[in-house]
Amino acid sequence: MKKITLLLVFLVNGIALALAQPKETHWETAKLKGKVKSVISIERSIENSQASSSFKTSFTNEGFVTEINAFDAQNKQMMRVEFDYDSKKNQTEIRSFSEEGKMYMKLVAVFDAKGNKIEDTTFEGEQPVQYGKYLYDEKRNLVEKNLCLTDEMCVEKQTYVYDSKGNKTEEIILNPEGDIVYKTLFSYDKKGNVTEVRQFEGGSKFVAKINYTYDKHDNPTSSLSYDAENKLVEQTNSSYIYDKKGNWIKKTISKEGREIYVSEQKIEYY
Repeated sequence: MKKITLLLVFLVNGIALALAQPKETHWETAKLKGKVKSVISIERSIENSQASSSFKTSFTNEGFVTEINAFDAQNKQMMRVEFDYDSKKNQTEIRSFSEEGKMYMKLVAVFDAKGNKIEDTTFEGEQPVQYGKYLYDEKRNLVEKNLCLTDEMCVEKQTYVYDSKGNKTEEIILNPEGDIVYKTLFSYDKKGNVTEVRQFEGGSKFVAKINYTYDKHDNPTSSLSYDAENKLVEQTNSSYIYDKKGNWIKKTISKEGREIYVSEQKIEYY
């Protein structure tokens, strides 16, 4: 349950962030080609053929997520996430439900006239527990995000810098006192794929680096992780099988030359 919950939290946060900068559909965010109706994602360990988790993601015919369902290894539903939109396709609400059907998390968003998400409120049940405040530049790039416990008490600020192509090149996390906690720098190839991520503590102390390579479909084929001494500490490789639309339907993940996971996607099209 913990693994499924964490994965869904990451997915929900990723979708919410994508719509904070509403420049693309969820098909594009997920690098899905064609008019995808739903995707069932299943992950299996090579050492243990039993599926560890599966997810079904459903889309509108315009490419926006409407629902995500999570299942355990016995195909028992563990979680459901629903998404609502306004007439301008702004994602206005996310609701998460437990296996018993009880809603335990809700996110409600407010947008400006340009379609930028400027505020959101996270609820546990009916109790507000976190607020987000967002600022944008003239190109509608998200440049500042504040996480707050109340309207007056913010616990974290994130700032972002972009290149001329709209790629995020810098992300800084600051504490309530305004001190830099982490800084992350991003490099890209000509197609806009992230090729290098460098992380710093306190804004200047280099702590880690990850390099990525991609195939012709722009899916990552390798990631090389280095420590503060630039020593390789982990290598992960991915290979894919694609359908006729160019979407991967099977991904094999290897670490240090040993296959460890197989992920499958069962894709239904409109």
